[in-house]
Amino acid sequence: MLFADLPVFMKQGHAAGLFNGVKMVLPAAGWQINQLKKEFTPEGIIFGHKRCNFDLPQASALQKAFVQDYMERYKEAPHWEADRAYFALATYKAGVEAAQKATGKWPTQEQVAEAIPASRSRASVARPFPQGQDSRAGVLPGTVDEQ
Repeated sequence: MLFADLPVFMKQGHAAGLFNGVKMVLPAAGWQINQLKKEFTPEGIIFGHKRCNFDLPQASALQKAFVQDYMERYKEAPHWEADRAYFALATYKAGVEAAQKATGKWPTQEQVAEAIPASRSRASVARPFPQGQDSRAGVLPGTVDEQ
């Protein structure tokens, strides 16, 4: 089940008694975790979720501020997609700033792309994302989830 399908499926399945006496495994979800309410989600589900801990005791000031702002605004915990969006923008910003510093003017897309891999790690509100050698089209083989 992807995207909006999972909460809808769970609501309808609960109403039809589909989950009575059934053990469930939900291998993946993102923002949907906040949409799975106790009223229609049976206990004991094995739930695979992207590792993204927004309640770290050793959280950075950035992470604490992000989580607080997100919770106040959306009234739910941030999901890993929120962190990835932040990561993408922070990476682009760092690339623009590095390329602009190197060229002394507003950089081209190619200069930004070349400047992005210069740093091995980018800011993230959940955890640092290591960046691999291969940065073609955002492909970071074998690096993003190894922590």
